[in-house]
Amino acid sequence: MSNSDIITKLRQRLRSEFFRNTFLVMSGTAFAQVIAVAVSPIITRLYTPADFGAFGVYMSVVSVAVAVSTLRFDQALMLPKRDEDAANLLGLSWLAVIAVAGLTALICIPCRHRIAALVELPAFARWVWLIPLSVFLSGTYLCLTAWSTRQKQFRPAAAAHVARATAAATCKCAGGAMHAGTFGLIVGEIIGATCASLVLGLRLLKWHGASVRRALRLSRMKELAREYSDFPLYGSTEIGLVALSQNIPTLLLAYFFGMDVAGYYVLGTRVIQLPANVLLTSLRQVLFQKLSEVHNSGGDTYRLFKAATLALLTMGFVGFSIMVLFGPAMFSFVFGSQWNIAGEYSQWLALWLAILFVNLPAVLFSKIYRKQRAILVFGVVLIACRAGALIFGGTYLSPLRTVALFSIVGAVLNAYLIVWMWGVVRRASAEATSRRSQEPPQDSHDGTSEREEVS
Repeated sequence: MSNSDIITKLRQRLRSEFFRNTFLVMSGTAFAQVIAVAVSPIITRLYTPADFGAFGVYMSVVSVAVAVSTLRFDQALMLPKRDEDAANLLGLSWLAVIAVAGLTALICIPCRHRIAALVELPAFARWVWLIPLSVFLSGTYLCLTAWSTRQKQFRPAAAAHVARATAAATCKCAGGAMHAGTFGLIVGEIIGATCASLVLGLRLLKWHGASVRRALRLSRMKELAREYSDFPLYGSTEIGLVALSQNIPTLLLAYFFGMDVAGYYVLGTRVIQLPANVLLTSLRQVLFQKLSEVHNSGGDTYRLFKAATLALLTMGFVGFSIMVLFGPAMFSFVFGSQWNIAGEYSQWLALWLAILFVNLPAVLFSKIYRKQRAILVFGVVLIACRAGALIFGGTYLSPLRTVALFSIVGAVLNAYLIVWMWGVVRRASAEATSRRSQEPPQDSHDGTSEREEVS
């Protein structure tokens, strides 16, 4: 292939809907992450590792509740062919958010002093009141993001990312300047989630409010709840376990080694995930919409899975190598000498997070092919192994070796998930190709259009 052919093909790809949408969401996400990166050296000098550790404990509780807040009906929202059904799934998702936030309040508020005693942080009892509010706002944001993605309104989604990052960063800096401690970090997150939800919520009311209200019917919600029952039954349980698996390190490290160690872990993971989230947040929205569309039209999903996985593998290896070589020096220079230990943690955490970065296509395809039950089993095994590694390390090892063991276990199990889903997609794609070959020939124009769409 000549250079001119390569350039022509690249231009065609960049003009395609998929790449335009990916770039649009990525630009908003990238700008939001730039804001977070820009203020990080300021925030780490305004707050102590213990502040970050306590904030990490708070967000760990919130993240687990948010993960199950929609009962995963927001993910099912992408699948119906009719917008009326999608609107009812949107309503079902939001009702689930309200229920989960209320249940969180009933559990956390009466037990606030016990929770504070468990993490050995008396002040935590004063912040527990804010957990249900955080769950409600973040869950609402998930619902609105799913609707925007289905409607291909990626520009408002990008604007919401920027609004959330800007508001959160501003409030955290102001809280640090006023010596608010952990409370300043928590309020920053709440204000950020509020701003993002308002951006998407007002957009929905303006452009789709009337049509959504006309479509909403309780009877249809009940029918869709039964039709997509595998999402709350398996999907929400699985994602809840994944969220618990991802957040339990903060809780257990705080329990075994104190808030400082938990703070080092929180900053280490956040810094590594910042550049990854620029791409993953964009791809998660655009790629899921595209994969669902291609799957519904009978396109070649295996080629998309293979290309996306290999591309992410290359980028993940580059990021992993940089962190292993320069992690401690980077943390000390950017965030201050008190965060050098976080850089040492990041050298090991990069291994796990690099593989986690690569498994996005596998996770998305597990939803499209309705493999929630198998993913649920995987989630149970994952959390058991990771918790076991942390408990063993907390009992017998140093903090650094505990983080290393935890990272290795997570990397191995996520690599297995990628390999397993690779086989599932390949077999499903081969079966679909075989069925198409046995069908009568389609109109040539339609076939050409679909091939262009898939490419």
